[in-house]
Amino acid sequence: MILQALAFWFVMKAYALPFGFWMGAAVFLIVRLGTAIPNAPANVGTFQFLVVAGLTFFGLDKPAAAAFSIAVFLVLTIPLWLIGSFALSRTGLTLNDIRLGVKGPATAAVEVQ
Repeated sequence: MILQALAFWFVMKAYALPFGFWMGAAVFLIVRLGTAIPNAPANVGTFQFLVVAGLTFFGLDKPAAAAFSIAVFLVLTIPLWLIGSFALSRTGLTLNDIRLGVKGPATAAVEVQ
């Protein structure tokens, strides 16, 4: 969690926001707690709302917070997508194979009953 908070804060620094590490960590924790419950796929919308809520709580204006929320989402998410795509390509499977594999055993278990 500390490394994730640090990554979040580094993006804040790169975006030239005037907050220290602890305020960045607080906003990160607001986002983590808010997205812990199931919501939209990939937390799109919820993530941005919580970042804006956390930053405006600490005094940043809403347009700057909204722009930062999109930037931090992309900076922290795109590398995960790329690594996941690379790992999936190395397995030789496709997303459709995985989707069918997930549906297959569950459907077979229902038919047996």
